[in-house]
Amino acid sequence: MEATLRFELRLDTVNKKGEHPLILILRIAGQRKKVATGIKLFPELWNNESQQINNLTTKLKDFLKKKYGGDLPTKNELINYQETIYGLKNQVAGIESRFDYDGVTYSATMVVEALQKTKTSKVKKEDGANLIYDLIDKYIKENEHTRATGSLKVYKTLKRHLQNYQATTKLVIRPDQLDHAFVQSFQNFLINWE
Repeated sequence: MEATLRFELRLDTVNKKGEHPLILILRIAGQRKKVATGIKLFPELWNNESQQINNLTTKLKDFLKKKYGGDLPTKNELINYQETIYGLKNQVAGIESRFDYDGVTYSATMVVEALQKTKTSKVKKEDGANLIYDLIDKYIKENEHTRATGSLKVYKTLKRHLQNYQATTKLVIRPDQLDHAFVQSFQNFLINWE
């Protein structure tokens, strides 16, 4: 068995910018499954016959700006979208090859499930919301025998103030995002906080 792949713009769904989602339609032995690609395009950028994204020429870019406004995808974004399309085709072919190699009779549903498993992130994402507090706790624990109790109390108070700031502003505090703007905002919060 070999899957038939076709990409289509969902013209029944449109976002505020005027873009439509591009979906992958997979057919195997009469079974049809739709898979979201995560790509959203203006209809003028998609060529249904060639199953490719149209080149963003100056003429097309000017037309799209007049029709949809200035928020257009860049050429690099369109190239990345096209690479995503090629990647999906290759992934489906690889999944089918694996099923064939294993001697498994497969369905469209099985291919879609395998495709969705490959889409899941292979990197564990840390919860950044507690990371700053973990760092403060770690510092306190590592230095509890070498620092004066008053010094450690300053860090505990800092942690409490950061938690209050986060609860009030609803902003997630991540160590990699601490910059001058954050310090100013935090300082203003402490000055005005009751």
